[in-house]
Amino acid sequence: MNKNDDVNVLSEDELELERFAKQGNKLKWTWIIGTLVMVICIMYGDAAQWLLVVFIAIYIFITTAHYLRSVSSKNS
Repeated sequence: MNKNDDVNVLSEDELELERFAKQGNKLKWTWIIGTLVMVICIMYGDAAQWLLVVFIAIYIFITTAHYLRSVSSKNS
């Protein structure tokens, strides 16, 4: 009996899909937390918090673009 018989070895594609799933989950939480902070800053904020809203929006945009680019390159 081989030791590797008991170990579930994932293929390269399965590892890649698992990585994309983890990235997608992080992206989802980035959107949820970022949107919540932006709404609170817009409702109760002054000019400095409006600047924070802009930075959060840019961060969410860059993070989403990076995720979509990596997923589309995998599908190509």
